[in-house]
Amino acid sequence: MEYYVCKETTVLTAVLFVFLFFTIGCENPNSPNQENMYQNDNVHDEIIIPCLVYEENGYVIDSLVASWNTSAGTLNISEKKAYSFNKNDEVRCFTWNGNDCFLLSDTCVPSSQYLISTELFPLDAKSKQEVLFGDNIKLFKKLPDEPNVYSIQTEIDGQIQTKDIQLKDTKYQDSSGKYYDLNPFDLSFTYADGVYAYFIFIRPIDHENKFIVIKYNLASNESMINIISSDSQLTPSSLFLQKDVVNINERFYSHTDKGIGALDLVQSKFTYLIELSQECWSFIPSTIKSDIYISSLSVIGAYNDILLVSVPVNTGKSDESLICATRDNKIIGAIYRHDHIMQFYDKDKNLKSELNFEGNIGYGSQLIFPTKNNTNLR
Repeated sequence: MEYYVCKETTVLTAVLFVFLFFTIGCENPNSPNQENMYQNDNVHDEIIIPCLVYEENGYVIDSLVASWNTSAGTLNISEKKAYSFNKNDEVRCFTWNGNDCFLLSDTCVPSSQYLISTELFPLDAKSKQEVLFGDNIKLFKKLPDEPNVYSIQTEIDGQIQTKDIQLKDTKYQDSSGKYYDLNPFDLSFTYADGVYAYFIFIRPIDHENKFIVIKYNLASNESMINIISSDSQLTPSSLFLQKDVVNINERFYSHTDKGIGALDLVQSKFTYLIELSQECWSFIPSTIKSDIYISSLSVIGAYNDILLVSVPVNTGKSDESLICATRDNKIIGAIYRHDHIMQFYDKDKNLKSELNFEGNIGYGSQLIFPTKNNTNLR
């Protein structure tokens, strides 16, 4: 079950940190009661992925709603504007469900069409309003004298629920029996499935970085802690941080030193997706060494069961990059960008079409894809 929350917001101000209680509602983009902006099912073998394209209008940048047909190898850019921002301002699209629900930095101005379903959050750390956005959950840190208390909003049985929760079981131990206590301010990312909320930390234990998962029952307020081994090369300073993590249900993906890594909360297992990383690496012949190349892969979005991966490329052209759309650890389409050109390939590496973005359209030559996990301060 997927759902997104975004309606009206009520703000309560505390001494040092600002926390929010809000009752918001954004319908599931797959709900039969709502017409989807894009359909991701296989209809005549078509796979459509929503994205945004930037358009420069003087000092203002507009984000236009677009759709990438991975099978046909085309990009359809509509005239719908989602939001705009000043080109001199920092802008961040924290989360987007791929339909009509945006959570944006307060430097953005949503268009009238998205005004009701869009929320704005500050980028300024001085505001003390740190918000972690996760799939099916928003989490707000509370006062420093209540370090384990969070204000969260999630949904159970279709009902939006806002409550304060306290993480009580935050101690863990290494093989020698020595106890450590989790620092709640170092929470990496979060997720909720409607029954449980998951709080995921990354900590060095026994000379190895591991995932520490607190599974919290939203109804009974009971929790349990689980430690999942990863690998000695997984470093919490650069890997699996909130800004570089996307998930498809209970499975999380991120950049690692060995390519794309996946953390499965249900199976309590972390794996390196070596074959997928190699497949992305070999899609466009590059002069970059494979070990450097694979360690530079990054995850940039997810839509339904499709994972979007950014791949560095060096073939001698200028300003090169590659975007791979993957499903079930297989590439289903790719976009190769160089100079002002975007070339669209199908899963068999056949060039299907080409777009020249020289001019106002394609400002920054980047595409923005749906994502669910982020934070307003990192």
